[in-house]
Amino acid sequence: MFIKIKIFYRKSNPLAVNSYFIGEVNYINEEELIRWLTKVDGAQNCILDNTGKGQALTLLVKRDSFAHENEVRLIYHEPDSKKAETMQIYQFKIKPNEIFTRITLDPRLTQLEYEQLKNEIREWGYKNQINQSNLYQSKKFTIKFKLR
Repeated sequence: MFIKIKIFYRKSNPLAVNSYFIGEVNYINEEELIRWLTKVDGAQNCILDNTGKGQALTLLVKRDSFAHENEVRLIYHEPDSKKAETMQIYQFKIKPNEIFTRITLDPRLTQLEYEQLKNEIREWGYKNQINQSNLYQSKKFTIKFKLR
């Protein structure tokens, strides 16, 4: 497997400690996740964190039914909103047929959208298994904030 990643970390950035994150995804059961998201001092502390670390932590939590993914995420936060508007997307070349044994698509896609996306992925040259997840249905809940 060959993955080339353009390095854009700069120690000279005075906000580097608040901009670059790497973390292993934490898989928790659905009840625990909902409890954390709806607890007044749970998700609120992460969402309102002014360092960027809290927001990054929210991107490292998934339901335990996804634990088989065993995911690690690289997260970059650009603290300068003007610079963020013009940021590039960092791309790197991979050999997907060697890296991925299966691609599982979003369960919220309609059958037509699923077929169209599956065909598009095939046109890109992907030869391995493609399926549509039946793992979950989206849940709605309220995040409560405590005014200070």
